[in-house]
Order: sequence, then structure tokens, then C-alpha cells
Amino acid sequence: PVILEGDLSKRPMGPLLQALEQLGVEVRYLGTLGYAPVQVRGPWRHCSVQIDGCDSQPVSALFIAASLSAKPLEIEVFQPKEQPWLLVTLNWLSFRKIPWHANPHLTKFRIEPLQNQSAFTYKVPKDFSSAAFPIAAAAITHSSLILSGLDSQDTQGDKILLPILESMGIRSTWDQDQKLHIHPGELQKGAVVDLDSCIDALPILAVLGCFAKTPTYLYNGAIAQHKESNRIDAISRELTTMRANIHPLPDGLIVFPSPLQGATLFSHRDHRIAMSLVVAALGALAPCTILDVDCITKTYPNFICHFQSIGASVHAYTPSHLVRL
Repeated sequence: PVILEGDLSKRPMGPLLQALEQLGVEVRYLGTLGYAPVQVRGPWRHCSVQIDGCDSQPVSALFIAASLSAKPLEIEVFQPKEQPWLLVTLNWLSFRKIPWHANPHLTKFRIEPLQNQSAFTYKVPKDFSSAAFPIAAAAITHSSLILSGLDSQDTQGDKILLPILESMGIRSTWDQDQKLHIHPGELQKGAVVDLDSCIDALPILAVLGCFAKTPTYLYNGAIAQHKESNRIDAISRELTTMRANIHPLPDGLIVFPSPLQGATLFSHRDHRIAMSLVVAALGALAPCTILDVDCITKTYPNFICHFQSIGASVHAYTPSHLVRL
């Protein structure tokens, strides 16, 4: 048996664990039903499974595990969301020459295992979800920025931030060396964004909405309530502390143009909330202090250094983990 614990205890695991039980895996909850800590024991014994797809990560996990199993696995997904992330995983399987089949609606899949996998070399492109923060910082400070390492052909869902910003008045271009240029400009108008393809961008889009000249409407993002924090509630609370005019909805937010004030803010121990608040503070009318920013290291350990290198007045203090701007 294997025991999983740690900050996973904040994330609902019910759909994945129920799917594993369908496959014959032994699941034993060591705390709250549907959450870690949990003990699992394989192997799985069946060849088909049904799973709730509101969160793409459990579905992607089944894809990867199926590629290493003894027999093909058929997966039926109900309410498939965050589909670009499913495509990222399927593209990886294709790169590894692992056969898979899907129906046009991405609700039924068959993953064929590849028994003899060989070593390979692959350069992982940079992450659009993390790049969203310096890109947004450039937008709200009317600055130019050049980012290298991103792949313009990548299927990552958060790449949609670029056309969203284009619609708001911020132009970006790719040069022949695959460097992304963010051109200085103003956020002329808000945006209407279906969050299904870019759910991780909800907090930073909320920040951008504060600096636009017309309202921003973010919708179809109910799953954001079940990430490292309830991101709809968390970003609403903290931006309201900065005097933003923001209205949380069950599946998103309405954000009105708002001059942000300096404040003491809380990261909710969520890396994307913390980084979004740093960006918001760059455009605030007075300095901000952000508590518990050590969570940023989960996905972007060089975040503070990178922001300092492009001219942001950001200082991290340990062990209290404060950021002052």
C-alpha cells in the first residue's frame, strides 16, 4: 500500500479515488472522505472506468497510468472541463508513441499501453500559466517585456491570455527566435472570458480586470473553488481589501475598474493567489504587504528574483514570508 498526504489534503480527490475503486484498487481514507491522507493499493484489475471530468487532473492521471498498465483502458468522462489540459497530456502520449483514441467531444478515450518504452531526450517548454504573471505585470505598468523559452505552438490552455490581452488593448508578437514580446500599452477595455480553457488564469485575470476601463466578466470556472484554495473567494476577498469593486459568482467573477489601494494581504497559501497579489500590488496606489508567500515556490521558485530583475520593487522577508512593494 501507498499513503498520500501533505497539502493534498486541501484538494478534493473523490472523483479520482472513486475511479480507482471502479478499477479494483483498494482505497482507504485516513481522514476526511474524498480527501488525503489516503491509502491506495493496486494493481487495478478492470479495463474500463467512468470519471467526473470537472477537474482535468484526475483524467490526465488515468491517461498516464493507463499507458503503463498491462491492458488497454477505456475511460468515459462526464462533464469534461479544462480540455486543453487533456490535450497537453494526450500530446505527450503521442510524443512517446503511446496509441490512444478519443471521440470528437473528448468524452470517451482508449489508451493502449506501451510495454517497451525507451529512453529519450526532450526539452520541456516554459509554462504559460507561470508566464501569465510577468505578462500581466507588463500590461498594468504599461511596460515592454521579452520572454524566452515559451513555445508558440504549445497547446497549454493559458496561452489564451495573449489574445485576451490583445482584445483588452495589449499587443504581443513572436520574433523569429521564438521570443515573446509584450508591447507597452493600456488596458483599454475589459474582457468576457470563458474560463474552461484557462482556469488557472482566473486570479490574474481578476487583477487585470481592475486596471481595465470597462468591466470584466469571468465565467464557467466553478472548479476554481476546489484548487489550492477557493480561488473565486480568495481573490475576491483580497482585491476587495485593496478597495476593488468585484462581485464573486458561483462560477466566476464580475470585476469593475478599480483604483487599488495599498493593504496587507493574505495569499491563502495558494501560489497563484500570491503571485496575482504581487502583480496587483505593482499597480496599487501605495505599498502592499503580502503574507505567506513561500507557497510561490511550488511552481515558480525564481518568481521574486525574476520580478526584481525586470525592475519591480519586491522584497521577500523570511521566516515570516512577507513581500513588500
